[in-house]
Parts: sequence; structure tokens; C-alpha cells
Amino acid sequence: MRNRQEITRPDNGASDKASFRAYGIDGALSSLDKFVLSQLKKANEGVESVSPDDPLRKAVTLMKLKGYSQLPVMTSVRELKGVISWEAIAWGKGGGKIDGDCVRDYMDREVKYANGNTHLFDAIPRIVRDGYLVVRDPKDRRVTGIVTASDISNEFLTLTGPFLLIANIENHLRELIAEKYSVDDFASVVHPGVARPKKLASELSFGEYVGLIESADRWDKLGVDIDRETFCIHLKMVNQIRNKVMHFNPQGISREEINDLRKFSNFIEFLSHNNR
Repeated sequence: MRNRQEITRPDNGASDKASFRAYGIDGALSSLDKFVLSQLKKANEGVESVSPDDPLRKAVTLMKLKGYSQLPVMTSVRELKGVISWEAIAWGKGGGKIDGDCVRDYMDREVKYANGNTHLFDAIPRIVRDGYLVVRDPKDRRVTGIVTASDISNEFLTLTGPFLLIANIENHLRELIAEKYSVDDFASVVHPGVARPKKLASELSFGEYVGLIESADRWDKLGVDIDRETFCIHLKMVNQIRNKVMHFNPQGISREEINDLRKFSNFIEFLSHNNR
């Protein structure tokens, strides 16, 4: 196979991250920077493939049956010889340059691939441009999956949804807290090892928000007509889900947890708007 290319960091990586900042989730960016291809579901589902000597009709039949736009052409789990796609077939037949009936006659030998430990922000521009990336295990070079442009759209929406909900919760929590607590209040919940004092609500961590609000002595300053204990139980639950999201827990978060985030996000938004 010729001209295999490793993924390199794109010049426009910053613009991808800027879209997250527009939603107010700067705190999530460091976690997103650590997200790699192998954490996507499609990167680990394995691949259906054909061999170079298979008849073209086999590849065409598989792609039609499974709804694939492309298929890897392989001779073993590590030997990736090319990719057969509708584009390659159309170019070969339409150009009148190919008179064969084997996959090898039509396959693209310049395979677009990346190792599973490639950063997501590095891979997305290539996936968008080329339509797919074949994913390899960085240790033993096995092909572990293929990620297409439609896959990345679906999975990225799944990935960013919890971030957006958490961002909304944090933003409205800051609105509730802002100007109601003093620097001394902030200092009482900040870890003693923090050198620089925190003077603004936006400088607190989520865990520090919990510590600030759950104190019975400070609760009344919040000025909301709800039950403190019940609210704090749910706030701690959100913090636990947030930690799983920010650290990309391998098990992911459940649909129930996403629903919990959505419900709390709606509640805290209502609370913030009615407490101005």
C-alpha cells in the first residue's frame, strides 16, 4: 500500500474548540482535548471487509445490503490493502479506464487511516474531508473499526449533549450565586492548598459550588424558596455525572443520567430566571 499518512494536528484546530467556547463550556475543553478515536463506538465495532481478489459484485452487494459507502479491502486483520467505495467504482466504470471485475481493479490504495490514540480534534477535519478513517490499534496494528462522517456527526452529538447540559447548569448556578456570597464565603470552601484566592463565583469548581450551598448557614443567602436538602442531593448527583463526563468514564453515562441532567438543567434555569 502506498502513501499512507498519519494524522497531524490541523491548523484550524482552534476554531473547532472555539465553537465549544461559544456555548460557555471552557471547562470541558481540556477533557475534550484528551478524547481519542478509540473512545468512539464505531472505532471498536470491527469492520466488514472484502479481499482484493473478491468479485466486485460481492463488494457492491455488501455495500447495498449494509448501507455502507465504503469497505476496507483486507487480507488479514492487520493487512489493509485499500478501500472500495461508490466513488471509486463510479470513477473506474464511468471513466472507461477499467475493464476488470475484481475489487483490486477498483479499490483506492491510498487508505485514509489513523491510530486509535489519535486525538479527536486532529481526526475530525480528515473525516469530514475524506468521508472516513479506518482505525488501527496503536500497539498491534489491528484494524479495529471505521469511522465515517455520518458516524462522527451522530457520536459527536451524543458526546457534546451532556457537555451542553452541564454548561447550562453551571452558567445558571453561577447566576444564582453571583453577588450573594462574599470572598470570605468562597474562601471557606476552597481547598487550603489553593494559592490564589477566588473572588468570583465563576472561579469556583462545581464541587465548591456544592460546598458553598449545602451549608445551612449560607443557604439563606441564596434566597430561593425550595428545600435545601433535596436540592443539594440532586446537585451532588449532577456533580457525580459531571465527573464521569469530564473524565470520559469508559462506561459512559446512561440514558437515565442524561435525563437527570436535562431535568436539573430545566429546573436550575427556571430557578435562575425567577430569582433575578
